[in-house]
Amino acid sequence: MMTRTVRWVLLGGLMMAAALVGFPVVMADVTLENEYLRVVIDEAGGRVTSLVHKATDWDAADPTDRSKWQGLAKDRLGVGPDGELVRDLYVWDERSGDSVRGEVVVEQGAMAGTRIEKRFRLDGEALRVEATVIAGETEIPVIDVHNYLPGFGAHNSQGFFYADADGTHYYRKSGDALVRADRPIWYATASDMDGLIARFTEPAPAQLYSYLGAGETALEWYYPKLEPGKRFRLAYTITPFSALSIPEEMQPAVAQARQQDEAEAGPVAHTPPLTTQRPVLSPRKSGYAFASNIEQVAYVASETPSMIHFRPINPSHRPDLYLATPEGITVYGGYRDLEFMDAGTQEIDGQVCQVTRVAIGPNPSKYTLIWQADPALGWEPGKELQGFFWGKWSHGEQAPQPLKIQVVEVPRVRPFKTLPVWMSQPSDLMAMWPDMPALRDTGFNYIDLWTYTREGRERDQWGERALLESRRRMADAGIKPIAWVREWWWHDGQRDSEDGQAMRIDGKRVNSLNLTYRGKYFQELIKQGQYLIDEGFYFHSVDPEIYRDGDKIDFSPRTISAFREYLKTHAPELRYKSPVRFERSPGEHPELHRHWRAFKAHCYAAFFVDYRAAMETHMKAQGIEAPFRFMAMTTYHRQWDGLYAFDDYRDSPVYRITLEDPKLLAEVFDYLAPMIYTDVYANYNPYDMKLPWKDTIVLRRLAGDKADITPLLCAGYPFFDGFGSDLSAPMLKANMLETIAGGGRGFGIWGECPIDARDMKVTAEVVGMLQPFEQLLASAEPSDQIGVPSANVFAKRITSPHGSLVLVSEYSEHRLEAQITCPVKEESVVVDLRSGEVIARLSPTQDTFAVTLEDERAVMFYVGKP
Repeated sequence: MMTRTVRWVLLGGLMMAAALVGFPVVMADVTLENEYLRVVIDEAGGRVTSLVHKATDWDAADPTDRSKWQGLAKDRLGVGPDGELVRDLYVWDERSGDSVRGEVVVEQGAMAGTRIEKRFRLDGEALRVEATVIAGETEIPVIDVHNYLPGFGAHNSQGFFYADADGTHYYRKSGDALVRADRPIWYATASDMDGLIARFTEPAPAQLYSYLGAGETALEWYYPKLEPGKRFRLAYTITPFSALSIPEEMQPAVAQARQQDEAEAGPVAHTPPLTTQRPVLSPRKSGYAFASNIEQVAYVASETPSMIHFRPINPSHRPDLYLATPEGITVYGGYRDLEFMDAGTQEIDGQVCQVTRVAIGPNPSKYTLIWQADPALGWEPGKELQGFFWGKWSHGEQAPQPLKIQVVEVPRVRPFKTLPVWMSQPSDLMAMWPDMPALRDTGFNYIDLWTYTREGRERDQWGERALLESRRRMADAGIKPIAWVREWWWHDGQRDSEDGQAMRIDGKRVNSLNLTYRGKYFQELIKQGQYLIDEGFYFHSVDPEIYRDGDKIDFSPRTISAFREYLKTHAPELRYKSPVRFERSPGEHPELHRHWRAFKAHCYAAFFVDYRAAMETHMKAQGIEAPFRFMAMTTYHRQWDGLYAFDDYRDSPVYRITLEDPKLLAEVFDYLAPMIYTDVYANYNPYDMKLPWKDTIVLRRLAGDKADITPLLCAGYPFFDGFGSDLSAPMLKANMLETIAGGGRGFGIWGECPIDARDMKVTAEVVGMLQPFEQLLASAEPSDQIGVPSANVFAKRITSPHGSLVLVSEYSEHRLEAQITCPVKEESVVVDLRSGEVIARLSPTQDTFAVTLEDERAVMFYVGKP
């Protein structure tokens, strides 16, 4: 019989013993304490909400975090979307100074009826947890012990350590990680300062699991499924520790981690994530956050207009934005459905500011403003100014938020004559850009305009007008247009009718584009392209990204019929079988399976073969002699390894799933622009700063001379703001140089990302350095004739008849000196392109020069004739 602790309750004015009247005895938070630990256990779900390691005063559970995941030793029934944390209230019926016992009957969710008996006990430096789980009428697929460590994430975690029958192990993987250990003995995670180790008694967990995010870690382990009515007993201990007292059994794994770090102690290709916390307000409040960059500095220049970006918090309140700037800064306007009004002057914190009110229209898209410092004031680069911003809505007003403003100098440079350097921007933003010649003098010789020229109200009301005004003003400034035709056609095509829908192998039509579609919306796309030709736009771009399920489609009768004809031409020796048959067991039909994949990539490229043919035919009919040029922004691979990671690119998800075959696309397009969004790939991992080089050089190898590779970069996470993820301007500059070192012939910057004055500054610096070598870049090929004897930096080289460019890079924060071996056939100079100075002279017998990396982590050199 259960023993109950007698507690007194007040009922109807009478004091009664709760146990005597049959009420459940619910104690609130329970505190256990000894000389090593202080533990607080919550009645809700029986979780540990505070576990203080007294020696360091570190609280592993962080009681200030009240999210649903907060706490340690939580009971979770099932995993993934079906997993349910137990949140019912435990009844604590046995309590002593260093232990407590309780039980709960789960009343919520699919596992209702499950009963859990649980005991917490302090055992020296460890918290011991014992539990018995008794399944109700529903099978429990997994018993999961969930430990959530907020603030203990990718920024400071050294990784995960564990021991099983095969010994001790170390790994570090951001995101989700499932560890298939053989009878695990213990599992731990550690930061530079603190750690947590879980030791298991019999039975051992079936699997270990962890999640490593930006600022949080989940340390979990799973026990096997439990059939209805059965019981399962488990026990483990949780022990916090400090870096000065690493548990003895962990030390071999820690040594392994150190050896792994030392093995990777060559050049550093990664930089830590730059994520910050996004600002939040209660639902009743609203206002704005500054979103231009991760540094939280509003950069402004006098040489050129530039952009400054904000983000509304709780935008449903529709707050107006107020921007207060020092005298000498002009706010010109902003992007889409914003009305700008002079709100006079206002004194804030003793400073008189000019206030601009930005009223929000019915359909705002981005809160992007254009501003510029007055050149007549002669502000020196680096000068710091103070501004403010706030939001005001119908029922409230945000307090003025300080805005740190810094003046930057954007060099005036001569753009390339032919190699494209472009921004991808909405045509209505470019139609109002205050100073196109200044934009050209920043190094941009093309603008990729987002066209809103689909037949209908959008085009008639403002799309056509904005496009033509942009083109006119760009032409006056000597900037050439690219027309992005946008991707509505395949979205609508796959949604509109069976004609546009692909089919899975089970015969079900899905919302994915039929591989042989040439219906209504594709024809509308052709008409739009012809309209653009008629208006003088002979350079078109596409951003397809049509498929994320290309490996699962298209088994529609029309596509299968086209495959039969494809085989007759490409593999007449093969006996035809329907893909509906052989794709159920592709391993038994390797040749048919290979040709099926190649056929689908062929169908993908054929969309653009037909588009290009239609444009060239139309131009010929109109008597237009100018060449048609075509650019494809190729898929970015956030969730996959890119082409570089595969010996055969046809094994990559880019080929198998998106159906993009670079070799075929190079036959269709003049330019391939891989979308290289370094911070997007990071996803709280360290940024791979070599990614631009890897994605560029692999396409150079695959495309050969058939298409130029002109990577599309970003200054921050496109589609969101700088609080989630952002590259600093120096990192963007390094990205540009890495693409050039991979054989890129130009580059672009995607317009959704927050491009500010400092980003424009580094763009101008790169173009200014490289412009004298345009002829070299236009004919250069990547070369392996480069080396680093000490192997402490990366060195890459591109060569042409006009000389070589060498990039030396490394992305740690340490000052580095390196010797670079660069074989030459004749007397040559080495010029540091930052300063234009000759730093060394080389000959066939003396082919080494010294490089020092300090603040700038990617430095480019010219090697060739003086």
